[in-house]
Amino acid sequence: MELEAQVEALTALLQAQGIQDPASLAEDLVPAWTGSNPRKRRLVNGGPPSASVSVTTVQTAHTPTDLEPMTLDLLDANITYDGQQQLLDRYIEEQVPALPLIPLPSDTTLDWLRAEKPMLLYAVVYAAGPGMLDVDVQERVALPLLDRMARYRAREDSGGASASVVMEALLSMQIASLWYRSPKRHVDPLNVFRLLESASEFASRLGGEDMATQSIDGIDSSEIWRSRLVSYLLGSAMAIFGRKKSAIEWTHDHNLCLVQLQYSPLSKPSDPWLSQLVRAERLCDQVAEQMDLFKPEVYTDLTEPAMKLRVQNCRNKILNWRMTVPRSLRTPTLLFWEHMATVLMHEPVLYTPSNGRTWTAPYLSETFSVTDFPAPSTVTEEHITAIFELTTAAQGMLEIILAFDTRTLLALPGLLFTPRAAYALSILAKLYIAVSAPGSTLGVTIDGSMLLVGEYADKMIAAGKACRDIDERCVPARIMFAAISIKEWYLNFSGILSETADVNAPGTASLQPLNKLQPITPFAEIPSAIDATLDERPNDWNAYLQYGVGDNADFGFDMLFAGSASYEDMCNIDISSYL
Repeated sequence: MELEAQVEALTALLQAQGIQDPASLAEDLVPAWTGSNPRKRRLVNGGPPSASVSVTTVQTAHTPTDLEPMTLDLLDANITYDGQQQLLDRYIEEQVPALPLIPLPSDTTLDWLRAEKPMLLYAVVYAAGPGMLDVDVQERVALPLLDRMARYRAREDSGGASASVVMEALLSMQIASLWYRSPKRHVDPLNVFRLLESASEFASRLGGEDMATQSIDGIDSSEIWRSRLVSYLLGSAMAIFGRKKSAIEWTHDHNLCLVQLQYSPLSKPSDPWLSQLVRAERLCDQVAEQMDLFKPEVYTDLTEPAMKLRVQNCRNKILNWRMTVPRSLRTPTLLFWEHMATVLMHEPVLYTPSNGRTWTAPYLSETFSVTDFPAPSTVTEEHITAIFELTTAAQGMLEIILAFDTRTLLALPGLLFTPRAAYALSILAKLYIAVSAPGSTLGVTIDGSMLLVGEYADKMIAAGKACRDIDERCVPARIMFAAISIKEWYLNFSGILSETADVNAPGTASLQPLNKLQPITPFAEIPSAIDATLDERPNDWNAYLQYGVGDNADFGFDMLFAGSASYEDMCNIDISSYL
């Protein structure tokens, strides 16, 4: 039915625009950013912090008749005009080409942003700041932006706002979400979860279900299509992290926006590729729902007929999506999303009736259990296929993101890439348990050394260090350093396996405790007290992170993946022993 709806929407669009040969049009829409060579940039030295500069606090009682523009006083006090121009250039020339989710109009100038779209300028500076602005300057510039967004959210109504003002706020929220990093000072009640929710609400204010075929005074139609699709993409990504179905449902309106964005002459040259990326995220969303990943309490054995049918349906969806991507648009980034969909499809091969709530972010070693792993009495063809394809896809995700140079990693949105790299590494670690632990039956499918858990952890740590050397608070560094705890866990677990190899050799009566620790047992036996303790951690991450624990607690998205060490410890840690 969904395919029929897309065909219907495409046919109507082509007839309306008089396009006879969509294939010839697609050939002209080759991504403009492929093969680009961004210019290197130096650190922007903003003006010295002034004692008179202060950060505005959230005024929840503030109820203006419209969303009034932000002032530029604080921005100008910290960053020179030339510095602002460099940041704008970086966003346009490096960050948008890396992932063209929110491009600016082709005739955008700094003076125009300062005069007409000051909030959008703040958002651009916020996104482009890492690696170019001093950390303290980033903080001073970020707080008024986050404060304003929190203020908008606190309001019950924005009916007096013009469409152009709503669009500016929406684009600013989406940019801030993509490059979000939790501030040192808490901004109540804002965090990335609520920021995404606010962006979705603002997107809905642009109109109803027929907005894909309408235009609004002062707003390009392509901006409307793009903003609604990006809202869906962000909501889907966060839903998969938290394993809670997104509040943004895919509708017929999204189908219309997607077709319009791909084929309309009003779209930008990069929009056909963006359309494929949205389809890829939609694919991940569909696979996650099909495999019941949003229902952690549900467990279905991989060999049951219903599960076999689900896997086949997902495999068909992935294949059909792959066949619709034109060769000119096939990039490593799209392949990254395809690998992600494959991992989601085969993740249940590692499920047990009791480990369903360990698959949400954060992807840290504290969530691993060396006793609660699947040990089927009969290893079937389904198990073998799932293990091999899961391994290939997870390693493929890591290969793609680790192939990016440091500057590209800094330019990519922190919300979409490095968290999924952390997820892929955690998948390999859990695979290592499933095929290597004493009592494992899946070990006949693949040797644990082929998973390369330690090698990929080392590469992630090195990439995180390279990013940290440029900007210590940037999201890629903080998330990739989750690999430190996974590498420590891997070394400990591998050491235990090595020391117990003789004990578990054929003919041995039973696995003996090592250093008076509980013996490692397969899932079929009672979990150890250590695992029982780990299972007591808070599992409702949505409530835990959205509303915080204690006064002014800010569990920013990027801090989910920074490991158990404090931020200061993480920045000062000597990681040479891990390289």
